[in-house]
Amino acid sequence: MTALEAPQLVWSRWLLAAMAVVSMTLGNLIALSQTDLKRLLAYSSIAHVGYVLAAPAVGGGAASVHAISAR
Repeated sequence: MTALEAPQLVWSRWLLAAMAVVSMTLGNLIALSQTDLKRLLAYSSIAHVGYVLAAPAVGGGAASVHAISAR
C-alpha cells in the first residue's frame, strides 16, 4: 500500500461504517412501527444489510467474507 492509498482506505471504511449504522438504525426503527408483516420484513432486511456492511468496515477481509457468505 502506498502513502496515497492509506487515507483513501481509512476514509472509505468510515463511510462504509456510517452507512452501516444508518441502515441498521433506520431499518430497525421503521420496522418497529409497521403493522403489515411484509413491510416489517422488508425493513428488517434493510437493517440486516447494515449488519453485513459493518463487517468489512470494522473487521476487513476474513470477517467480511464470513458475513456475506453466511447469509
